[in-house]
Amino acid sequence: MKEIKRLTRCEKGHFYDAGKYEVCPHCENTGLIPPTKWETDAQPLPSTDDFSELPQTPEKAVDGISPDLFVPVTDTEDLFEQAPAVSVSSVSAEVPDDSRTVHFYQKTLGTEPVVGWLVCISGVHFGQDFRLKSGRNFLGRGGTMDICLSGDSAVSRDRHMIVTYDPKGNSFFAQPGDTSSELSYLNDKPLLEATALQSGDKLTVGESELVFVPFCGESFTWKN
Repeated sequence: MKEIKRLTRCEKGHFYDAGKYEVCPHCENTGLIPPTKWETDAQPLPSTDDFSELPQTPEKAVDGISPDLFVPVTDTEDLFEQAPAVSVSSVSAEVPDDSRTVHFYQKTLGTEPVVGWLVCISGVHFGQDFRLKSGRNFLGRGGTMDICLSGDSAVSRDRHMIVTYDPKGNSFFAQPGDTSSELSYLNDKPLLEATALQSGDKLTVGESELVFVPFCGESFTWKN
């Protein structure tokens, strides 16, 4: 049976059969076997803790590659320290957001304050209040509506009704939705056109009844 070699590499990079020799025959100069070209050219690997022995930028071209194309080994922390810091806030401040409409009070006050509420007194949303803002407030079943009656299947998904606050005239209006064919009611009468709202008025949409509660009025406006 042919003996299986156990190839071992010594500290100086020589390879030898550990099954035949207890120590490296090349280091001991036993002359029993001549070293191979691979063993004579091999160099011991540097310690994993010492990277100073790794090859740096060559002084001469290697295989036709200019030494200028080689990047010397450096600490990764230095790379991050050299990179310029960019502030996210400064970038966002330089790029204006033209896709979002700035409402009347938001432009002057920096926020969109409440101007009134609709309070549900009958239907699946009983007891809930819905916030009104300056301008037009769209009411419907869809999630994108300002006043979302998602639980009332009798309400149109989009723009069943519109409640508007006019900040210049300090007045409220209700009108039928511009995309819905369903009727809305104001104090149990069909709402067929834009009609002024008064405190305590009752709006009926689908199977829900909502009471109008103004915040802005004769005694208070956000302009003051």
